[in-house]
Amino acid sequence: MGRVAAVTAMTALGLSALFLIASDRTEAAGDTTPPALTLPANASTNATSSRGADVSFIAVATDDVAPTSFACLPSSGARFPLGPTTVSCSAGDAASHVTTATFVITVVSAADQLAQLRTIVAALTIDPSVKQGLLDKLDAAGGTIGSGSAKTTCNQLNSFGNQVRAQTGKAIVDNSDLLRRQAEIQAALDCVASSALPVLLAPRADVTALTAPGLATAMFRFTTPPNPGACSPSSPATLGIGTTTVGCAATNANGTRTITFRAIVRDGEPPNLSVPADITVAAPAGSSTAIVTFTVTATDNSGAATAVTCDHASGSAFAWGMTTVTCTAVDAAGNSATRSFHVSVNFAISGRITDGATNAAIPGVRVVVQDAATENDVAAGTSGADGTYSIVVNPGRYVAVFNRDQGVPYVEEYWNERFISSPHDVITVAGSVGGINAPLVAGYYVHGQVTDAVTGLPVEGVFAAGGYVGGTGAFAGSQTGIDGTYRFVAARGAMIKVTFTKSHYMQRWWNEKRNLGEADAITINAETFNINARLTPAVRLSGRVTDEVTHAGIGSVAVVITDSTTRCCPFGNITVGVTNADGVYAFPVPKNTPLKIQFFPFGSADPRYISEWFDDQPTWDTAAIRSFSVDTAGIDAMLTRGFYISGHVFDAATGAGLAGINIAGSDALQPCCFGVAFATTDANGDYRMLARPGTYRIRFGDPNGTYAPQFWNNRPNSDQADLVTTGPDRPNINAALSRGVTIRGHVADATGTVPVAGINVNVFDATVPCCVFLGGGMTDAAGNYTAFPSHGGPVKVSFAKFGPIPPGTRWLGQWYSGKDSFDAADTVNATGVVSGIDARLATGFLISGHVSERGTGTALAGIFVEVVRAAIPCCPFSQAAFTQTDAFGNYAAVVTAGDYKIQFQDGTGRHADGWWHDQTAATPDVLHVTGDALGIDQTMQAAVTIRGHVSGPVGEPVAHLNVTAQLTTQFCCQQVGGTQTDEFGNYSMSVPGGTRVKIGFGAFGGPPPGTRYVGEWWNDKGSFDAADEIVVGADRSGV
Repeated sequence: MGRVAAVTAMTALGLSALFLIASDRTEAAGDTTPPALTLPANASTNATSSRGADVSFIAVATDDVAPTSFACLPSSGARFPLGPTTVSCSAGDAASHVTTATFVITVVSAADQLAQLRTIVAALTIDPSVKQGLLDKLDAAGGTIGSGSAKTTCNQLNSFGNQVRAQTGKAIVDNSDLLRRQAEIQAALDCVASSALPVLLAPRADVTALTAPGLATAMFRFTTPPNPGACSPSSPATLGIGTTTVGCAATNANGTRTITFRAIVRDGEPPNLSVPADITVAAPAGSSTAIVTFTVTATDNSGAATAVTCDHASGSAFAWGMTTVTCTAVDAAGNSATRSFHVSVNFAISGRITDGATNAAIPGVRVVVQDAATENDVAAGTSGADGTYSIVVNPGRYVAVFNRDQGVPYVEEYWNERFISSPHDVITVAGSVGGINAPLVAGYYVHGQVTDAVTGLPVEGVFAAGGYVGGTGAFAGSQTGIDGTYRFVAARGAMIKVTFTKSHYMQRWWNEKRNLGEADAITINAETFNINARLTPAVRLSGRVTDEVTHAGIGSVAVVITDSTTRCCPFGNITVGVTNADGVYAFPVPKNTPLKIQFFPFGSADPRYISEWFDDQPTWDTAAIRSFSVDTAGIDAMLTRGFYISGHVFDAATGAGLAGINIAGSDALQPCCFGVAFATTDANGDYRMLARPGTYRIRFGDPNGTYAPQFWNNRPNSDQADLVTTGPDRPNINAALSRGVTIRGHVADATGTVPVAGINVNVFDATVPCCVFLGGGMTDAAGNYTAFPSHGGPVKVSFAKFGPIPPGTRWLGQWYSGKDSFDAADTVNATGVVSGIDARLATGFLISGHVSERGTGTALAGIFVEVVRAAIPCCPFSQAAFTQTDAFGNYAAVVTAGDYKIQFQDGTGRHADGWWHDQTAATPDVLHVTGDALGIDQTMQAAVTIRGHVSGPVGEPVAHLNVTAQLTTQFCCQQVGGTQTDEFGNYSMSVPGGTRVKIGFGAFGGPPPGTRYVGEWWNDKGSFDAADEIVVGADRSGV
């Protein structure tokens, strides 16, 4: 159905007239232009009667599509009243656009015509008397018009006409205009019938219209006179391109009046140009261009043929990339149309994927192209049924990886049969490249699942990789999914080791192994399942290693993370990181795991830098234990540049160099013997050992026991050792070793039938008071041991008296033979090989506990725990058991029933010595043992070190003198620290930080045996009250 629009126009009489606009559609799509109107110019005409005049007019409507309606009010041919009348014309189109315009027709009345006639007569150049006569007659008529009878006015006008005729040929040359006007005035007064021809108004200008969309014609709608066939062509007229003269005629009783106007149709519509859609092609293999053909056509509303031109001809060679092709069509009217399309030429990498053994096509293989520089994915494709593929890429350098998703059971590889882990061949694309083929190696799937070792939950995103055993360096792998499972393809018959890596987890190898060397190998002879892993959560550890003097970063330092429970050798290495050129490192370590950290220079690092343990410790035993629950920075180290101690070790009898001799340097300022520097002689018996600046005891030991150990310079023990001070290097620290002594024996339970394994056996010098260590060993699984004392002669042997006992046991320590103390022990004359030094161990009660730092709760490892008999006072105490805390601060000792006191000592000096229940030596608590005593814990106060030297009246060193530290906040005396001077008169002891103490020298226990030294207090004072007080805030030397 169409739509009807109502348009209201005002007539000249003030009445509303209504006409309808019909449309066959709701709105013409795309029609935005309203119709155009061409109307007559404003016009005047004389009345032909007292009622006005009939007026016809030609008004024209055009549109860019077609005017659907057109009307004027009053209409053409209507009778117009006297005076002005506005004609309103409105045209509508199918898009509901309406255009309205007006013009004015004025009908001149008889009175106005009479006035016009008088003006004309007044302007005549004739005899004045004649003119006046004529004017008098017109004035007479004017005086009666509109106020009297029209007949009177007409008679007076007849008198005017008679005079005009009478003067014709005399005063008046031509009377036609005057007589015509007289007749028209009389007609307007209804005195006579009008003799005027009909009034017909033409458009004020030629009418121009553009062709309708898609047509060679335009429609003109126009008004016409009321008589039939008044215009040719008739309205609405559909006219072709060009100029058409439209003629119209109006007829009345007096005759016919005609007019013409030109209707001009112009072609304003461009041709309809059709171009193809964008074209994308791949250049043929080996070419950088592609020949592209296409078709472009054009039609025109005029129906005439239209020429088409394009800036790139069909069949041209197009270069790589996107080219814009622009085509233009021009019609006969000069209208043009331009359209563009794109031709894109791609480069492609193509090839065929086959079974490497059978050459059969492999469909469904995923091929990924990566940027050769960044290894970022660029494009991908899949092989078809015939094994071929083609992947579009830009010019550049690429690598291609086949079966990366491992969707088929073939080994993933890069082009040119390169393994994933090997260097990749580069494909340079400057045009399409073909022949990138892949003969793949058949394999089997390897399956498994990865879980969190703490929570047991599956871990997503773990890279499981199988490294091929046998030196190829190749591997296969994939990542775990949300359920922790993975699957990858390994070559048939291959032997692999599988590793599992993910950030914030420790790397692990199958089967629960920490490194490649320990990992179990798997031979892939079929599809393999249950290659599972449990990953330990990790945190990021970072820090910086610098020179302790210059603070410059040190590169190529290995940061070794070891298990704090596994002593050398080897250490329980967990992982390792390396510092960069600026000394910075960062890598994962196990979360919430007690660790020890070593900083070990290697490779390009200055070889004089000395390795150390965190925190500034020389050995694993003294290293701080750390556990990390979050990412931790600031685990730093400052390394010292050391000096070389070097020399030659040889057989004392033959002079031959001895290979494989162990050399250990221990700090002479610490109790013997914590090794801090180590070396082994080479095949010629030469060695070189790096040590910090300091003073050392140098021990030479044969691990095979053939040669007796000694200290430099042929000294039998640490107390008598000559010291070596470094800075500068110390060459010629030589040793001549003599063949040594061996002590062997067997340790069993009290019945003698069950061997006891893991028991420490120690040999001490029997010629001096307890306890000068000469050597030792440990029982094997059969209970047998071998010990190598540093020299022969009288010795005493202890079993399980020193050091930890095997876990889960309660063996009571003893001295040979079955004695309870050093003094009671049987002496063994150690010459050559001494066998049969056996022991039968009874069991006792367990004393165990935990030692931690006061205030922080940090577990303290390596703390000496001495159990002494409560009934025997100092000094010396009567020792019942001696042991050390383990890496977790735990200890255990075995005693018989009785009363005991327990002393805790830190051999490193970092913590103040103390007695059980945080008591001092003056007031120790007594532990009554009638069964196992568990939970005998101790907290130790962080300490500082007081060092000094004790000499006699003539400057001689005073050895083995008791040195004690007593609190000054108490009445004398409450001891908080104590030690003895060494062979050189030097001492070092720890006291609690933040305390005030006075130092006594020989004030307790008397002088060393065989001497007559009188004890005193510091500073050269005779009593506790007179002694100088020391505020212990930091390490103090020179006391």
